[in-house]
Amino acid sequence: MVLLIAAAGLSLAAQLAVAKPGPSGWLLSAVPALAFMALVKLVLAPAPTTQPMAPASEPMEPIRVQVAEQVTTEPAPPAAISPAPEPTPAVAPGPVTAPATEPVDVPAHLLPTARFAAVQHEQATGQPITPAELADRLDVSTVIAGQLLTTIGGGVR
Repeated sequence: MVLLIAAAGLSLAAQLAVAKPGPSGWLLSAVPALAFMALVKLVLAPAPTTQPMAPASEPMEPIRVQVAEQVTTEPAPPAAISPAPEPTPAVAPGPVTAPATEPVDVPAHLLPTARFAAVQHEQATGQPITPAELADRLDVSTVIAGQLLTTIGGGVR
């Protein structure tokens, strides 16, 4: 360290000896020596130590959500409908829904990836992704893929 300081001092003295008289000449002549000293400080400074990431103390738990299950029944084909004895107003039978709530475990860490895969598939094909296709992309079971689609709102249409 003493040798480096002595070398920088001699270099600074030599450059100041040939500098133009005046503060601006001295300052401009001192720049190379000062830059050399700054570079030496950077090289000889200890490298910063990075602290390793502490392992997670607990594994991530899945988010518990309440999912309303939709049950639909298709209207009977026209041949199976028997005529009523009295004329009734013509009302087209619609699907009957019966909401049932059931807690479902959804892996929270898969939600962003599932949402991305569903959007990407729909943009590429124009069709919503099915649970089987999502299961293949995420390497999960079709049951979990179906739960993920229901949670992100991209269920089978």
